[in-house]
Amino acid sequence: MVSQGGDRQIEFAVAGSPDSELVVKVPESRTAARTIKARYRDFFCAPAAGGCGEPLTFAIGEINVPHFRHKADTRCRLTASAEARDQYTHLAIQTALKQWIDAMPGYSARLEVAIERARTDVFVTGPGFRCCLEVQRSPLDPGEAEARTARYLAGAGAVDWLFEKQNNAAHREILYRRGYSFRVGYRFRDTSCRLGVSYLAWQDGARTEKVTGGPLSDWTITADGLHSKHLEVARAAYAELLRQEQALEEARRKAEEDERRARAEAQRRREEDARKAREAQSALLAAEPVHPPGAGGILDCRSVLSGSPKQIAWASTIRSSMVAQLKVHAGQPWLDFSEATKVARWMDGHTQARWWIELFSGDRDLEDLFQRYEQIYGRIEGRPVL
Repeated sequence: MVSQGGDRQIEFAVAGSPDSELVVKVPESRTAARTIKARYRDFFCAPAAGGCGEPLTFAIGEINVPHFRHKADTRCRLTASAEARDQYTHLAIQTALKQWIDAMPGYSARLEVAIERARTDVFVTGPGFRCCLEVQRSPLDPGEAEARTARYLAGAGAVDWLFEKQNNAAHREILYRRGYSFRVGYRFRDTSCRLGVSYLAWQDGARTEKVTGGPLSDWTITADGLHSKHLEVARAAYAELLRQEQALEEARRKAEEDERRARAEAQRRREEDARKAREAQSALLAAEPVHPPGAGGILDCRSVLSGSPKQIAWASTIRSSMVAQLKVHAGQPWLDFSEATKVARWMDGHTQARWWIELFSGDRDLEDLFQRYEQIYGRIEGRPVL
């Protein structure tokens, strides 16, 4: 927005000259405002923040709150807007970073340095290396951050992004890709700048996000970029997170493998039990002579049932009924005495009263018995549905 000045109230300015990097924010107190006005005297709309570079009047009245304003007929795009706050805060952070870096022996910093058709916020020259610091307060797409990083690396060995807000998409992408992402904050009240690091950690059996940080004095810059005790904490926490998640994944895989082996073993045991049952049945049949028609005693079940007295009485009745029905059909073309004897011996092998009660109680009859028998020994050739 471009409008004529004179009545616009502005919250920020730079002190000393238009090219100054000293950002001033109007304090709430008139006393504090008068102190700042007396200390710096001259205030300007900063071109570095997108302003016009013209002088600003520091108005401190008794009715209106203290504010800066352009002189009459000044045309400028910056007003008392969120954009102005963003631009001046960005500049204040850049300035704080530059002053901190310049104070370190063997280090220097420049602002807004052009590299490969892009401009890096803070270009750092250290002992034998160069790196870039990018201050990001506004939303940024991860793809754009990656493209800009690639351009900056043409002139620097490392690029660190410093995000103010944790919901920035580029910040989230970096955080989840490497386990940590740098943060930055600035407080005009005491002109303090702090660096921090958001990182992923393992807590209470799950991933969580934490933040640590401190004043610029806690930090240094190496050929790999920013470094501090806070970064070491973040890296150690993320390494522990990866170890915990790997252990959890290995435990999950082991549990799945144990379950698979248990199922395979259960199946093997079922097949082994069925084989032993068939072998026992075959051995029993080999020891029993096959009686001709009329000698149905071989079809009787002689085994002693186990269970409670009531269960045994009930199961005995069911078994006797089945034996009687078996004798009726024995000797028919589809059920010679040899096959009927096999069925009888199979029946005789079931000595638990509960088995008979659960299988044949209610409306179940010889058809149910034959179906259970055929599940193990195969279909009886030519057997009709009974």
